[in-house]
Amino acid sequence: MVTTTPPIPNIALSAAPGLSAAKYARLQHALLGAPASLFQALGLPRFVIAHARQYRGQDRLLKIYWGY
Repeated sequence: MVTTTPPIPNIALSAAPGLSAAKYARLQHALLGAPASLFQALGLPRFVIAHARQYRGQDRLLKIYWGY
């Protein structure tokens, strides 16, 4: 399962913990290598890897809504 979050601080994608490392890496590679036109169509500037400090405290939302 892949889902999005409200844009706090920015929109994010979250992959379920059961996603294999290989599939996670393929998904990450596809998003990082996606053409700019895709992001423009979605109204997003680009996809970047997030760091935990950017979403500090947001993990509570995942636990509350999705259980992890």
